[in-house]
Amino acid sequence: MRVYTLSKRESREVMGKLDRSWPLMPSLGRSDAVKVAKIDGGKRLLIFKSWIAIDLDGKVLPFLGSQGALKSFPAIVVDAGAIPHICKGADVMRPGVITAEGEFEAGDIVCVKEQRYQKFIAVGEALLAKEEAMAALKGPVVKNVHYVGDVFWESAKSMGLYESGSAIGSG
Repeated sequence: MRVYTLSKRESREVMGKLDRSWPLMPSLGRSDAVKVAKIDGGKRLLIFKSWIAIDLDGKVLPFLGSQGALKSFPAIVVDAGAIPHICKGADVMRPGVITAEGEFEAGDIVCVKEQRYQKFIAVGEALLAKEEAMAALKGPVVKNVHYVGDVFWESAKSMGLYESGSAIGSG
């Protein structure tokens, strides 16, 4: 895994993507450098001073350890039976969905929480708008992109960026 610092121009490009696709812009000081851990292919961890994001072939998503960022996104709450499947990379299927929080359209970033403890277990891309997803009786509603135990999660853990339930800044 290669780790390097983005140039100011590349950092501005990343922040532009965040500004266009995230509901709430996380803070980034003028002197904060954005570090990158290149995992493989188009997969990268973007490491900011106090939070982490995922760059997956140009699409920037919140990392599951960045709780503050995750709370600003709409969420799908799933039942206990869906958890093991989602944590192995399966898409979120309608029968496992209990409720949806916040508004979203197809293509938006959506977080996935489990019902009992309200813990975030995945981040994905909505395949349907909220109203359509809740009206559906079967089929996929969220494409699972990042989940507990995936390559991003394990890479962050191996770098010491994620411990005991909270993301650790690298700056």
